[in-house]
Amino acid sequence: MKRDLLQLHFETPISDAISRIRFSPHSNNLLISSWDSRLRLYDVDTSVLRLEAPSEASLLDCCFQDDDSVAFTAASDGLIRRYDLHSGIIDTVGSHDDIATCIGYSNETWHSGILPDKRIVPLHGFCCFHVLKRA
Repeated sequence: MKRDLLQLHFETPISDAISRIRFSPHSNNLLISSWDSRLRLYDVDTSVLRLEAPSEASLLDCCFQDDDSVAFTAASDGLIRRYDLHSGIIDTVGSHDDIATCIGYSNETWHSGILPDKRIVPLHGFCCFHVLKRA
């Protein structure tokens, strides 16, 4: 069986290594974090850049919240940030003494939360869980 490959053509290429690519669970949007300290949201169907949000440090991971309206990042400065993808507002929701390398979001627990997994987990035997307050 032959498969067609989809190629995205970016108007402005990403200038450094891509750390994570995540498809939205509810649309054909693509979230990309990279070492150039930018979070990008693309529409895959049109290759249109919907959002480009700066960070002060290299972004090592990213994830969507429930839908396409919110994303989270883990960065080399240890900060966990929340991005409102519609308004462009960026909030810091957590911080660590060391880098945060991985992040995931779960809505299935009794309290919604994000779980950044730091490289120090094997060394110290713990990871951090941030509970997000509901409005």
